[in-house]
Amino acid sequence: MQLSPNLFSSADTLSANMDGSGTSSTLQWLGKAFPKITWVIILFRVTGYCGKNYFMINRQAMKRTTTYAGKHAAFSAELETAEKLKRTNKDKK
Repeated sequence: MQLSPNLFSSADTLSANMDGSGTSSTLQWLGKAFPKITWVIILFRVTGYCGKNYFMINRQAMKRTTTYAGKHAAFSAELETAEKLKRTNKDKK
């Protein structure tokens, strides 16, 4: 994905045409800017989602290494319980 480097280069033209005749150029500028701004918002949301999942997975791994250290039976029971909960939640939907 590429964002155009000249997104705001037409700002000089935009301010120069604000005498009333620049409404079409303003609409053109908004038409060009809207998809690009939408992409930036989507990229930030996806990055935030990935970052949140990274830290949640890290927290779960830390919990597993500290809570279940040397307790393999308890760890496997925890995984099996989580799997059963996932299945029951899918059945409810």
